[in-house]
Amino acid sequence: MRERRKIIQRALTTALQVRQRAKVPLTDSLCIFDFAEANGIDQVHFFNIPSLEEVYWKQGRKIIVSSLRPPGRQAFNCAHGFGHHVFGHGNCIAGIPSEDNGIRLDPNEFLVDCFAGFLVMPRSTVSHGFVARGWNSQTCTPVQAFTVAGWLGVGYTTLIHHMRDVLSLISHAHADSLLKVKPKQIRAQLIGREANENVISVDAHWTGRPVDLEVGDVVLLPPSTVFEGKCLDLVKQNAEGTILRGAAPGEDGRVAGSDWSTFLRVSKRAYHGLNLFRHREDPDYVRN
Repeated sequence: MRERRKIIQRALTTALQVRQRAKVPLTDSLCIFDFAEANGIDQVHFFNIPSLEEVYWKQGRKIIVSSLRPPGRQAFNCAHGFGHHVFGHGNCIAGIPSEDNGIRLDPNEFLVDCFAGFLVMPRSTVSHGFVARGWNSQTCTPVQAFTVAGWLGVGYTTLIHHMRDVLSLISHAHADSLLKVKPKQIRAQLIGREANENVISVDAHWTGRPVDLEVGDVVLLPPSTVFEGKCLDLVKQNAEGTILRGAAPGEDGRVAGSDWSTFLRVSKRAYHGLNLFRHREDPDYVRN
């Protein structure tokens, strides 16, 4: 137990140092794919391979991520591979975990798992995500936790487990109540219908990174938000808010309120290729 605590402390200290050196404020979320490439990784490459989670190739300073995983999982996998780079580990290939090997017992794997969580979800950043929106993390609702998870770029259940088990921001009882509500129920509540695609709630407190979508994903915006970009389609706009859909690959999306704005980028679903080109406009793409 003492050894695991040392590993956790090392992961935390290193993650905060990496963010500080990169000059990423603790009030901001980050795009881990862009962050890794700006901090020592030559290429993040997406492959649509069903059996793959992530690969770290030390000699090529490359991270390979399966684009068939949910968006939050892709982000965590990239952060995990980046952790291997930061700590100077050798090559690593991570396949889909089975029920009996989901917990990583190898010290290096445990170290980079902890590092990934602290890099993307440090305590100050998670707390800020709730406080900036006038919410109390200790009593947050499922929609509030879902919104903050989307801003951080992680999965809903991943954030809840991290808040409970690592950051101690919520009680076990409250975490259990949040976990009883499934993400698909929250998505349906937010947009008024069942949705298998990803739904991201964006507001005036979105800072630190662009809003990243796959084609077909949905963005929920406050009332009176204006938008532009060939990569987006309007689904609905009324007094309750604006709903947009990622319609085609592109990085020209922008949304704005009276005193805030942010950019939106859209990639192909199950994109295969380099992160550098993930959101590039494709003139041959056929919109649905």
